[in-house]
Amino acid sequence: MKRGTLVLTVFPFTNLLSSKRRPALVVSAQESPLGDVIMAFVSSVVPIPLADTDYLIDAIHPDFPRSGW
Repeated sequence: MKRGTLVLTVFPFTNLLSSKRRPALVVSAQESPLGDVIMAFVSSVVPIPLADTDYLIDAIHPDFPRSGW
């Protein structure tokens, strides 16, 4: 998978008892020899407060139209 590709993948809930199919963005530069990739969870829900690892694309951001909203 190429970096920047949007995919649907299964994300587990924090209790690991169930999961949900959600969009994700491929952020790794290349697949590992075993085919692993690093993905970032994509959500329209903005947590308060944001975690250090959260990245918010605001509606005034120049790339916002690419989000499909």
